[in-house]
Amino acid sequence: MPLSGTVAKPRIVELVQAIRRHPDAAYAVAIGLVALATLARWAMGDYGGGEIPFITFFPAIIIATLIGGLWPGVCAIILSVLSAWYLFIPPAFSFELGSRELVQLFWFILFGGISLAIVAAVNALVDRVLTQEQDMRTLLECAPAGIVVVDEEGSIKLVNASTEKLFGYKRSELLEKNIETLVPPRLADMHKAERKMFVQKPQARRMGAGRDLTGRRKDGSEFPVEIDLNPVSHDGRSAFLATIMDVSERKRAAIEGRIEPLNGDSRFIFRWKEHGGPPVSPPARRGFGSVILLESAREFGRVAMDYAQEGLIYELDVPLGAIAASARSRTTSAPARASSAPAP
Repeated sequence: MPLSGTVAKPRIVELVQAIRRHPDAAYAVAIGLVALATLARWAMGDYGGGEIPFITFFPAIIIATLIGGLWPGVCAIILSVLSAWYLFIPPAFSFELGSRELVQLFWFILFGGISLAIVAAVNALVDRVLTQEQDMRTLLECAPAGIVVVDEEGSIKLVNASTEKLFGYKRSELLEKNIETLVPPRLADMHKAERKMFVQKPQARRMGAGRDLTGRRKDGSEFPVEIDLNPVSHDGRSAFLATIMDVSERKRAAIEGRIEPLNGDSRFIFRWKEHGGPPVSPPARRGFGSVILLESAREFGRVAMDYAQEGLIYELDVPLGAIAASARSRTTSAPARASSAPAP
């Protein structure tokens, strides 16, 4: 998918479109161009070739059609014919025509019409491209996710409004800067290596699948992100489009802990629920976390752990009396072990 290097339209394109939106202005441009062509032909006199009375009018027709569109171009042809016929086709200041002059006029109208048709067709193609580009600009600017286009060297070529909001930079502060500007310094080398791998094997995928990714704002603060990568072309060169989502809310774990009485015994209830983040799965081996969170905790009460797709859920329900009893038994068993130890 090709992308232009900037979200803003070139000034000349905006000017032409503004003229086309106002027909009076478009026809005024056509009349002005024919007037300039007439003055230029008058100034050239016989030096421009007295046998070629229409030489300066072709550029006026082409430019009038480019700027104003089809009908201002037709207007330019009609005015050019009348001007050349009356002023430059012998006899001057007369609408009389000999057979030779009539043939000249016919060829001028024919080639002027061909030029008009070609330019009008080019205009239609350009208008279509501009419409598609405008639609793309609208999509980019309205997208809730940050969108950044980066070239093979890591230089930022395009950003949208959501990127400015996410990272706190103005657009002008990011364009042509290195993409690692948006990455915490401690992760810059790893991000650069990841980027080079994508350039070598460009394909649509999620960056750092299964890992937590972090973005860095202009003020230095950090926040968790998800990044999707897609290969694109920019100004005829390979580049990639990064879609950046702030997942702070999704990754914020819901933590609940409370003590409540039940049948005369107080119980400690703890619940941890994650939202979003990388997919979770049961551990492949028995480690420190499994011992503490599951095996040791089961000595005191009920423990449940669910490796749900949307995030880990951990629940602990322990009678406080069981914890106190365990503490007392450990306290009383310590002197007993000390007294049973053999004397040196």
